[in-house]
Amino acid sequence: MTNFNFLIKDKQFDTFSSVAIAAEKTLHIDLSTCIMNCRRAMEMAVKWMYSVDGSLVMPWQDTLVSLMNTEEFRDIVGNDI
Repeated sequence: MTNFNFLIKDKQFDTFSSVAIAAEKTLHIDLSTCIMNCRRAMEMAVKWMYSVDGSLVMPWQDTLVSLMNTEEFRDIVGNDI
């Protein structure tokens, strides 16, 4: 059981749920793998947000930093993230 098992129950999160679970499972085994999977899961989750939220318009560059720095994204998740 991980903190992200609830994501498996909802098919809309299929694109990133397994990566989030893998990141958590490798935390105490291989920190480098955990870090890479955390980054991958976050990028997949942010891209998922752009795919389902009509108010988010994909910026010209789809890097994680570009996606997270749009005004529309910040309006949804806040500036603290």
